[in-house]
Amino acid sequence: MAGTRSPTGGGLPIGCGPSIEVRLSLCASVADHELAVDLATALAEQAEPLIAWEDDAGPISPAALQARRAAWVAEQAAWAPAIAASMVDAEGQTSLMAGPRRAFALGPRFLAALRASGAPLEDALLAAMVTLQGLDEYYPAMALGLSDGATTTTHAVWGPRSAYLFHRVDTLVLRDDDERIVIPWACGPEVAGDGWCWRDEDHATVERMDADGWRARLARARRVALPA
Repeated sequence: MAGTRSPTGGGLPIGCGPSIEVRLSLCASVADHELAVDLATALAEQAEPLIAWEDDAGPISPAALQARRAAWVAEQAAWAPAIAASMVDAEGQTSLMAGPRRAFALGPRFLAALRASGAPLEDALLAAMVTLQGLDEYYPAMALGLSDGATTTTHAVWGPRSAYLFHRVDTLVLRDDDERIVIPWACGPEVAGDGWCWRDEDHATVERMDADGWRARLARARRVALPA
């Protein structure tokens, strides 16, 4: 048996034999949805003649599935981001969605930014998810964990010579020659100024600055630095 899997995780099995499923991630693109339907159709034509369209629906033919293709794809492409957003709204927490290179975090702050962009939510969300998987021009800063036995805190080093991709940590450590300034994660945008760009709820990129720009960052960092 073959089938597709919807963004909710529910299967769309084909036929009534051993299971084969085509799976879709939450907030998949229109092209992904179209490919899933086409693949399910092709599998059904090679095996069983009917497709169980949804978990609670009766089987339909491959031709009937193709007839519903455009409407279903449009509905699902808009519905899944709306569901993800409603979960964030209801719980006020961050949801993680798996990606090929890094997980995408959707939380209240980034959701508000997507809505304020003026683009349809499904388009803005998918564009942000795709962008996060690239960003090869940025150095992915390593998160370092330090433990005192009772608690563990995470830190990332921020130097003057690179453009960085940061994942949320407890503190950022600015280093320049012999100077070491530790600031809370929440102060990163203030210290970076225009060079800080949120990529999701937990990831941000920071542009490289020239010598004068870096000195200005260090000055701002000193004002919000944690006690040594």
